Amino acid sequence: MRRASALAMAACLLWSCAVAAAEPKTLRFGQMELAYDGERWRPEFAGDATISMQAAGAIARKLDTIAIARAPTEGLEGCKELGQRQFIGSLYDEPKTSPIEVAGVAGIRLSAHTRCRNATPKGVVVCLPYRGTGYVLKATQTGCRSPGYNLFSGIDPLQELLDGIRFVP
Repeated sequence: MRRASALAMAACLLWSCAVAAAEPKTLRFGQMELAYDGERWRPEFAGDATISMQAAGAIARKLDTIAIARAPTEGLEGCKELGQRQFIGSLYDEPKTSPIEVAGVAGIRLSAHTRCRNATPKGVVVCLPYRGTGYVLKATQTGCRSPGYNLFSGIDPLQELLDGIRFVP
């Protein structure tokens, strides 16, 4: 009886540790709050206006970094301009835009194919204007020779992070 009780207590302890480890981590970035899986993502701050979300653990070999930045902007038109600047250079075709809503905030999604001869994933940028600030999430290629795992991996890292966003006053 004692052995069964001890095993039950050990199983309960292991379960509670697993639940605690699976709880999402949260970071505040201006008025944006991002809940993310700490076993899958590791933030690296590059000043007040930029965060790099680095894939961690098992997905590290499957995903590229997702860059998150913020800059002053007004409305969807300002966000569109901010998003288009992420594709500067000759690597990408003209980006296509579509509406998106994240955490009740209307935004814009821009996507563009590279001009590379080899197969590379599209570059995708999402911009969300909130109270005078544009929050930009970016999954793009740096060149035709970069491995470009995002959006070819079967995992949409951008959507995974977008699902964890909320805006706070």
